[in-house]
Amino acid sequence: MMAAAMANQTPGDFAVVFTGQITEADLVKFVLQQVGIRCWLENEQMGTALPGVVSPTGSAVRVLVAEGDADKAKAEIKRSQQDETTEE
Repeated sequence: MMAAAMANQTPGDFAVVFTGQITEADLVKFVLQQVGIRCWLENEQMGTALPGVVSPTGSAVRVLVAEGDADKAKAEIKRSQQDETTEE
C-alpha cells in the first residue's frame, strides 16, 4: 500500500516523524490518522521480526508523513504523549 501511495513522490517528499517499536509506531499512526494526516510505516515487517538486525537499538519502525504535514504531525505526537502522561 505504501508503494502505491509513494509512486508519484520522491523520497525527499516524506519526513520521518517517529521512530520506535512496532507497538508505539502503530499508536502514532492511529493518532495521526484520527486528525486526518496520512502516514505510513517503514520497516514494519523487518522491524517486528528482526528489530536488532534493522536497528541496533531495536527501534526500527519509522512513521513517515508527507513533508508538508511534518510539523503538524510532530505537534500531534507531542500532544498525544502529553495527554498520555497526564492520564497516568
